[in-house]
Amino acid sequence: MNQIHQWIQRQLQQDNFSFAGFIANELLEANQSLDFAIYAESFADSFSRTQVIIGLEVWTPQMLEQLHRYLSYQCCNITNFTLIVIGHPRIASWWQQHQNLYQTVSYRIIEVRDFPFLANKVQPLARQSIDQEVWGRHVWYPSDTCNIDIIQYPVLYMAGTLPGSFDGQSAKTYLLLTMAKNRPRILVDRCWALPDKQEFASWLDYATHWQDQTHVEDMTKVFDQEALEPYYANAKLTSMQASVDLYPNSFASVVRETVMTLPYGCISEKTFKAYMFQQFVIPTTYCGVSDLENCGFMFDHDFFDFDYQYIADYVARIRQLQKQVAILTQRPISDLELHRQTRRDMYEHNQRRALELTQLE
Repeated sequence: MNQIHQWIQRQLQQDNFSFAGFIANELLEANQSLDFAIYAESFADSFSRTQVIIGLEVWTPQMLEQLHRYLSYQCCNITNFTLIVIGHPRIASWWQQHQNLYQTVSYRIIEVRDFPFLANKVQPLARQSIDQEVWGRHVWYPSDTCNIDIIQYPVLYMAGTLPGSFDGQSAKTYLLLTMAKNRPRILVDRCWALPDKQEFASWLDYATHWQDQTHVEDMTKVFDQEALEPYYANAKLTSMQASVDLYPNSFASVVRETVMTLPYGCISEKTFKAYMFQQFVIPTTYCGVSDLENCGFMFDHDFFDFDYQYIADYVARIRQLQKQVAILTQRPISDLELHRQTRRDMYEHNQRRALELTQLE
């Protein structure tokens, strides 16, 4: 507890606080009571000092609102609650703008880049079950980083493990299919079965505001082609091995983050891991390049056009990204190898920065 207490103290830059609990996002997803996560005594204590909640994993706007409603119904000073969230650039300013829009007051948010503790430090403090495998941290990153010497694939797209529920299976399926259009110049690695085709088509109709039927038809054709491609059935066993096997042979990685449709940023081990393997990282989130630059990472805007990052609409952003990726895949391997040699400073800097941000305890 002492290490986590000191870590919270550094984030708050104050001493007068109490630890109120951890909230794992699966609680909010399942609409379970937060009584299982937040210490009851923290409500009365909030009238005299700051109460700190640490939010594990990804936080969507809906989850932020759920916590607000829960605290609003308690006998407490909601303005004395602070939520520390991990890997969400711009979430604090977005939440403040949200409060201003609705002329309300709520808890404040502090955003941090990583949570440097192993599961054995977290579990004793948590009132709900926390997945040891996910929060064991040592399973997230490679034991040894590497340098890329031989490039076989211009672009790698690792579709990640099972799609889960964050921002819908269809949003992740759309990115997968968009990248698959560039086969065989882009290597697509998938560890999950495609969702229902009709559900995906209905989602794309909605996401394009029912104004681009041609695009829907084109993507469902790609869906049929991708459905024939093999995939790893046991994602937990293969995802790390795939990283070790595929990253060292690839030049660039299109990074599918945990959530890509948020109005603020999302940075997780998916991005950090690509940097550890000295990839030319291509983010997919809204303003994702700017977020990473603010975290100290370097990008070569002369070599690749990252302006797609400023497109708020998810489908429009991914379509523009795909055009730039298609251009990159047409470059000769010799050009990519030359870039790696001439910009070795950038690749090595980003690798070091990723290691700095993910140091355990």
